[in-house]
Amino acid sequence: MDLVFKPKFGLTLLYGVTGMVLYTWVCWAVVKNRYNLKSSFYKMFVVGYVMNMMTYINSFISLRVPQNTKINDSFASFFLEHDAHHPETKFPLYVFHTLHYQFAYSQYIYNCLLCLNRFTAIFKPLTSEMWWNKWFVHLALAMFLSPFLCTVFILVNRSYYRYNSTGDYFCVDSTFERWKIYAILTPILCIITAANIVCNTSSYLKMKKIRREGINVIDKHLLQMTFCVFFIDMFLTILSIFNAIITIWNPFPDSPWVAEWVLQLTPFASDVLTLSPPILLLYFSKTVRRKCVEMIPFLRKYSKHRFFVNSRSVAYVLPFEYNSQEELNNNNH
Repeated sequence: MDLVFKPKFGLTLLYGVTGMVLYTWVCWAVVKNRYNLKSSFYKMFVVGYVMNMMTYINSFISLRVPQNTKINDSFASFFLEHDAHHPETKFPLYVFHTLHYQFAYSQYIYNCLLCLNRFTAIFKPLTSEMWWNKWFVHLALAMFLSPFLCTVFILVNRSYYRYNSTGDYFCVDSTFERWKIYAILTPILCIITAANIVCNTSSYLKMKKIRREGINVIDKHLLQMTFCVFFIDMFLTILSIFNAIITIWNPFPDSPWVAEWVLQLTPFASDVLTLSPPILLLYFSKTVRRKCVEMIPFLRKYSKHRFFVNSRSVAYVLPFEYNSQEELNNNNH
């Protein structure tokens, strides 16, 4: 019980549970209206919900509870019973430790696929949906299973809780040394982030070119959501690079506060990555906002408000219409 009243844990628990309830509400609205919201974008959103929900639940075992437990707190005895001097028996910590990094990889791959989805929608608007529907299951499975090629090293080793006397908290460690984990994780995250940069930059330049040519295309909101996701990825990648540098080389031996700040910021940044998708979708899609409001009886009366009507979802892609300037002027008259 002492854990709940700690400011950091209480704050993250409050906004985390609220965010997951919102996530569930939005996801259920999308699933309920799946015959109208047929785009691959929405299918990806549902898959992302499953991934982020599992990530959030697993984080209590691998990160949130141990990092907020002091040596004299209630859970300290449990963590001490599963430290490096006590072999794992009934509690398979190595599974939860593996899933911690497994989901981290999956989240980055998911966001990369989201950027790729927007990229193909802009460059190949007539064939994009056909391609995504054909390969969607394969991409979803790859998103969840391909990280296992890296995280299997954690799974086949022994994980344990380690007490950090400097900060008076616990963390999960492995006989597969932490620096090796970051040596594998960080380069891959950098490659994925670089791919996101290429996709978003190319899409932005393509949209600018199309608009200059006067071609009638999708609304600019199509890209704004992926831009937000991209900047969140960038921030987390930078933190991961700092984590890797500190873990592998320890360049600040006389300034432990640097590592402490990175450690404290990482869970909050991870929460933004996990909890932001429903907020971004609600912000950029009036259609989804309206569907969510229609699910709740006492809010249903507001579904006809101008805030929810005459909208174009970020997920729909309209074919290009090449109109001459003369035709555009005639249409305006």
